[in-house]
Amino acid sequence: MKTLDCLFCGMQVARDAVRCPKCDQRLADQTDGHMLTEDIAHQHETVAQAMRKFARLLAEADLSRAAAVRLIVGTGLIRERVLEELSTLQHRGEILAYDTEGRNQGSVVVTLRQR
Repeated sequence: MKTLDCLFCGMQVARDAVRCPKCDQRLADQTDGHMLTEDIAHQHETVAQAMRKFARLLAEADLSRAAAVRLIVGTGLIRERVLEELSTLQHRGEILAYDTEGRNQGSVVVTLRQR
């Protein structure tokens, strides 16, 4: 069985547990504050390939308990499709927020958990 450590009390908990049995903290909300970054638009990806990279990055961020992800999306069709998907994910409550990174319209920061 795969386990992870509760970041509040240190107890090893099954990866599929919702709450820590020792301190009752919700595991999905825990983060060590790190951010993952991926360029999904500048290696000649199609929109479909970029969206697969995007999905893999979100899955990796979930497993590693990242606070956020930075997506380098460029300014074309990939960016438009990513922003549509992020809107849907935010509406479903699967992400907390997203926004372009400062003045760089080709970079989007997605907040997954509160630090």
